[in-house]
Amino acid sequence: MKKTMLKLEFYCCLLLVSLGMLSPKKIHAASTWETKWSQEQSKMSAKAKDVLQKQVSLGDAETDESEKSTTLQEYEISEAIPVCYLKSDLSMLADYHKQGEDFSKLIQWTDCWYIPAQTMTDEYASVFLQKQKDAYDVSGVYFGEDDLYIAQTNSEIKKKVRQEFDTESVDLVQNILIPFYNLNLLYVHQTNADEFVIPYESSMSDTLETIHEKQGRVYTVEQFVSDMEQSYEEYTDEEIKEIIEKNQNEPSLGGATQPKKKMVTATNVSRDSDKTMLDSNTAYRWGIIIAVVIILGVAFIVVGRRMTNEKNNKSNSNNTRV
Repeated sequence: MKKTMLKLEFYCCLLLVSLGMLSPKKIHAASTWETKWSQEQSKMSAKAKDVLQKQVSLGDAETDESEKSTTLQEYEISEAIPVCYLKSDLSMLADYHKQGEDFSKLIQWTDCWYIPAQTMTDEYASVFLQKQKDAYDVSGVYFGEDDLYIAQTNSEIKKKVRQEFDTESVDLVQNILIPFYNLNLLYVHQTNADEFVIPYESSMSDTLETIHEKQGRVYTVEQFVSDMEQSYEEYTDEEIKEIIEKNQNEPSLGGATQPKKKMVTATNVSRDSDKTMLDSNTAYRWGIIIAVVIILGVAFIVVGRRMTNEKNNKSNSNNTRV
């Protein structure tokens, strides 16, 4: 009896295991880059808590109704996104080639953070935090989802990377703000040295439309740089030097330096224009071919009917004579 019970227990255990009831639940393990983000976030949180709290301390019950939509009620420091910059926006393309086509060498970490927040009217807002020496300062508070043309939360970025890549092959993820082009890049570096970017932009920007790329889509860095070079011409070193000197010596009157778009000429047409032209020519040619086929077909039918009628008339004439 005892042996029978032991056998029953053994078989029950095997059944449970086979059904997966005893297997442990799968838990997503944080990758190297996620762990690094969390560590940087913890250090920032400890030092920036007081300055962030000052941004919401004014949101009390006595706040005027007209000011509630621009008064912060809370912020989500756990969803904070680290923000990097390029060493030079104006020479990004040239620098990429100078650095042996290694985009990671163009990126610099300056301890800036984008922190999602919420107003007293439950509308979206964000706080831009920047480290100055040993302390953090709030360099701006923005209202609305398009002000910083960036992925909205830390979780959103992590989810996007997991969807698009094998996380075990990813060793570096950086969020890059490129103000000169009104562009934000999510940069992904893999262990085999492959580089990718996922571009984002504000609703007021036309950069992605200009380079014929889509927001939130994955591109190799090589493809992104190529697309940029198809549409933009960078300033020379001499021009950049003049721009810097002018900005230092003269006050800005709203005439900020703008990216130089390449002129579309007969010898410099974008690949999409080429494709459109090719498609138009192909359609035109097929139209002519179809028209000729229809005309010939109609002609054959008319000639055939005439021959048939003549044959019938001749036959009827012979019958009449008989």
